[in-house]
Amino acid sequence: MRIFFPNASIRYPPTTGGHIHVYQLTRQLRQLGHEIISVQPDQNPITCTRPRKPRYVLDALRTADVIYCRLEESPNNATRLTSPGWNLLIPDHTVVVWELNVSLTGAATVRGRSDSLRRRHLSGLQRSARRVDGAICVTKGLGRQATELLSIERVAVIQNGSDPDLFRREPEPDDRSATATNKLQVVSIGSNPNSYHDIELLEALCALIDARRLPIDVHLYGKSAELCGSALPCSLHVHGPVSYLEMPRHLSRMDVGLALYNIPLDLGSPLKLFDYLASGCVPVCSGGQAVEQVLAGNNVGLVASSWTPESLSKALLALHEDRSQLERMRVAGRLLVEREYNWTCIARKTEVFLTQLMLARPSRKAAAS
Repeated sequence: MRIFFPNASIRYPPTTGGHIHVYQLTRQLRQLGHEIISVQPDQNPITCTRPRKPRYVLDALRTADVIYCRLEESPNNATRLTSPGWNLLIPDHTVVVWELNVSLTGAATVRGRSDSLRRRHLSGLQRSARRVDGAICVTKGLGRQATELLSIERVAVIQNGSDPDLFRREPEPDDRSATATNKLQVVSIGSNPNSYHDIELLEALCALIDARRLPIDVHLYGKSAELCGSALPCSLHVHGPVSYLEMPRHLSRMDVGLALYNIPLDLGSPLKLFDYLASGCVPVCSGGQAVEQVLAGNNVGLVASSWTPESLSKALLALHEDRSQLERMRVAGRLLVEREYNWTCIARKTEVFLTQLMLARPSRKAAAS
């Protein structure tokens, strides 16, 4: 099928969760044999990029089997394509799909929105959603938002995943010296300085590690470090942003991966969780529907609704002192990604859903009969 991603513009190599998701999804759909169309300034080498000019966009609209739009908290150029007036340019046979990765009602970024602004954004999305055939959501909670707030009837819940070919346990030869330590190596990734990252808990944990001289090093990657205070604990090592394609060699040296949030993560599926699992890092996470779905009953990580510096340090020390258990969890986590939570499986599930939507379009059903 021919899939048009009107807002698939990404920086390559990808650095943020959104860019990573689009890169991996388009890459896997392309490997399944589908044609992927995007518009400038897309740097994704996987897609066929067209100039961002009306006649090229119009041609993409008219020839696409599927228009695939990634939602944000507010209307964007992609969602406006199905707004009243613009939607007349979309052929009857063309399927429109929206992908939800963020809550439409909550504050998911650094700066929250006022109630009036949220209502205005939601109203704009509701107008455009009338021409939408289906929604792909990373959590059940977002699926409910698609149905209840946007009146989208056909919804598929498809979690995020990782790339087990890219993320592996084996460190590169020049990195093996970093693993030769008697300390537990703990990592936390946050590509953006979003306010829901619990940096306050992370700093308190490291302060406790320093005070008690615990055998734990904590490594912080990404722009979430911008949320840290000016005086950092000695056990907290800040590395800054790292390209997604470079991250595997850093994660391969770590024992534990942290996914800590100061709100229940019921409306988000953290990419880092799956990259931790693929890399052999045992995830230690705050509670949330998506996280609990992955970790519950699989013995691949730890999750709690409310961590404290004390309980978190005890959990980390227990893993450090029982290396055989740590190794069992590593192996089980890696197998879970290889079996289920990988981008190949995600692309296949997406392909099935898109095909179902194409068959359900009224014009296609009429032609078939």
